Amino acid sequence: MTSERASSSLAVILSGRSERRKREILSGRPPLPYIPGMDGMSLPPELEKYAAEAVAAGRYRDVGEVVAAGVDLLRQRDAARASFLASVLAAEEEADREGCVSGDEMLARVRARLAEKHSAAV
Repeated sequence: MTSERASSSLAVILSGRSERRKREILSGRPPLPYIPGMDGMSLPPELEKYAAEAVAAGRYRDVGEVVAAGVDLLRQRDAARASFLASVLAAEEEADREGCVSGDEMLARVRARLAEKHSAAV
């Protein structure tokens, strides 16, 4: 295919498409999934400015990709919180099952053990 014909074919493909869709097609990356409820999305001015600067700096393709990255971070944070909560609940169950020691009692045990080791070394 000649260069002129390729340009003409590309012009036909891109005609009538939004700028965002044109950038997606030309980038060669797969498009982000479409979520109908996100069309009316708005950000507070300071976040909108930050997102625009991130896009202008080339860190993201568009504001949608910035928002997707933010939502992914929220997902990761929620998963970390859930994991932490599960570990706390497991520790509580273990303490109920096997008993637990207060901080003061543990400190007394550690000090006694250190005193034993110190007197054995002297």
